[in-house]
Amino acid sequence: MRTGKDNDPLLLFSWECPETVASLCDEFKIPLNKNKIFILKFSNYKKLIDKPTRDFEFFIKLKLTKDNRYAEKTLTFILKKPIENSTTSNQGEINKKEDHKVEIKKEIDLTDLIVIENEFMGTTDLLFKSSLLDPNIDMLKYKFQWTISHFKSDSLYLNGRKEINLRIKYADLLNGINDIEYKIINPETQKEFKKNIKFEKGLPPYGGSCFVSPSTGISFLTEFTFYVSDWKSTSLPLFYKIKYLDKNNIPIDISNGGFVGDKFISNKLPVANNFILEIIDNKGISTNSNCNLNVKTNKNIKPIDFYIQGVFDIPQQLLINDLYKTNKNENDKQELEEINKAVDIIDIYFNSIDQDKFNTEYDIIISTLIAITTNFDDKKIDTINKILNLIIKFIDPLLNNLVKLQYLYSVLDNMNNKFGTLLESKI
Repeated sequence: MRTGKDNDPLLLFSWECPETVASLCDEFKIPLNKNKIFILKFSNYKKLIDKPTRDFEFFIKLKLTKDNRYAEKTLTFILKKPIENSTTSNQGEINKKEDHKVEIKKEIDLTDLIVIENEFMGTTDLLFKSSLLDPNIDMLKYKFQWTISHFKSDSLYLNGRKEINLRIKYADLLNGINDIEYKIINPETQKEFKKNIKFEKGLPPYGGSCFVSPSTGISFLTEFTFYVSDWKSTSLPLFYKIKYLDKNNIPIDISNGGFVGDKFISNKLPVANNFILEIIDNKGISTNSNCNLNVKTNKNIKPIDFYIQGVFDIPQQLLINDLYKTNKNENDKQELEEINKAVDIIDIYFNSIDQDKFNTEYDIIISTLIAITTNFDDKKIDTINKILNLIIKFIDPLLNNLVKLQYLYSVLDNMNNKFGTLLESKI
């Protein structure tokens, strides 16, 4: 079992098993970062289910600690009694021919073998994955049907209702309990095996506030402290991000990917007064709150290289460049030099990008590209085209997020305008 993708080395995991199966957790009872993965080996529990006469249910507790913060969750495990392929000589199931009995194999009841798991696809979609506890059963010989009780249109089932797995938009689920029915149908006998799922979508975090001290200051000079307090949720712990809306109304994260404490401190803020606190629970449900802050222009700001020196993370370089430009009214020549430099930085970045990084850092990438494609050196066209092709390669998880797609359309519109200008200049 894997608890998630959190790579915070200060986040410690441990597991607690009930007394009857305490040995299962011996290797995982000490709080360690590496214990985020709990491996339940058959060799450890096979003696517990030797010649089982019933299903065996037990509970395992996951404990998370960081600094002085603590959270826990209890998970239910059921080890099913093996199902035998039985034969029968019941008179209703016997074919008699020349006084010989023909044994008829019963059809296995799949009901208790169905397993449904769920995982997020990108930032907006949820995938329900179906499998059977017996790996020897070929699922491809069956038909499938999903039904979500409150869905009124089949278009809400993004990949259709009759696939092994179901993909939907998380936003289309109701807050609270959602009833989902899954059927496996044997096309030869038309027998149906059902699994009813109750999926809980929690309420977004609520009740807290965002306070900034001081509430007025100078970009790249004043040290601002963002305080967050009193946020409540049924899915703790909470995670926070500080964002601002750039000139294209793209929410740009300025908090280095977010934080888990009660405050964030920085002097690298843009000239703006539209700052937002995003509060995210451990199920990925989020809400926003405004932060009252007015950041003014730094008239004595130093050259950009002063602020980027020692910063090796490329998204951070792009962010600092984005924030820095809010202080400047640059001439066309200087702006073109900075744009060409930004193109080269993104080009290097895409040499090592993966899907997770792309999903996380999409906003700052696309914000930079919108700025770049409004006015770039003609010699950089091939490089920008290559970058756009790579974006298209990674864009699939975001296809259902119309806002993020609109940002990409802005880049494509800028490129079309640029190509049209180039064409006119050659006529």
